[in-house]
Amino acid sequence: FNRITQAMPNLSSLDLSGNTISFHKGLHKKFYPGSHDEECGSKTVFTSFFIQKFLQQRASKIKELTFNSTLIDGNALQTLAENCTEMQLEKLFLKSCDQLTNDGIISFIDVQRNLQVLDLSLSVRLTDLALMHICECLKNLKVLKVRRCRALTDISVKLIVDLPQLEVL
Repeated sequence: FNRITQAMPNLSSLDLSGNTISFHKGLHKKFYPGSHDEECGSKTVFTSFFIQKFLQQRASKIKELTFNSTLIDGNALQTLAENCTEMQLEKLFLKSCDQLTNDGIISFIDVQRNLQVLDLSLSVRLTDLALMHICECLKNLKVLKVRRCRALTDISVKLIVDLPQLEVL
């Protein structure tokens, strides 16, 4: 990952869909004991630590992130929100992320208010709380995908009318 991204200094879109990524902090400690060498990575485990470092370094250039079908969870998204505050994403794709939680989405949206495209399809743990926060904070949203988010009810869905720029639902 580090070598590939070093070869692309103007990268603005990062798609890690379907990759086996460890978002658990303990795994990074296990595979990198006593060292936080950011130049090399494990040959067997791809950890979110290196993704986060990359996003921090390139925050001003990254406009689109895709983590479809990964194990990204609420904690990982919160950590990303806390450590990449300079990033101004326009598109975020989190389709089929089973571990994603309301807290993760809410904290991420709090710092990424310029999102225009948000795909949360098949993220089954998201509830009305997340959608209500999206409708309250993301006034520039043009595309919102929440297909098969089973925990959403008409309580939050009726608030979609509060998204003035929305073109695709």
